[in-house]
Amino acid sequence: ALHASASTKAILACCTPEEREAILAAAPFRKLTERTITSAAALRRELELVRSRGYGVDRGEAMHGVHCVAAAVLNRQRMPVAAITVTGPDDRLREKDFPRIGGWVRACARDLSERLA
Repeated sequence: ALHASASTKAILACCTPEEREAILAAAPFRKLTERTITSAAALRRELELVRSRGYGVDRGEAMHGVHCVAAAVLNRQRMPVAAITVTGPDDRLREKDFPRIGGWVRACARDLSERLA
């Protein structure tokens, strides 16, 4: 579910605007939990946040009680090809820790991206 996953949000945020819009136009936006993003407009706003901070998050959007933090890995053309993700139960991977963990996954993804360049 691309609208409810930290890794897919991280990857989508790095796609070209044309690719991103084509993907969003075809997305079903099915509600998986009470926190799932259910519209293209809301996902666009979330992707702006992902681009500005350099990592995506899932706050129990795909599965109740599970949080994720992810950053995109880019190839030499600067296109997303993978994501580095940390996933855990929400009582251990707390929202207040997202910035710290986001920094770690962003650094790992940047290092891997440099190796691919």
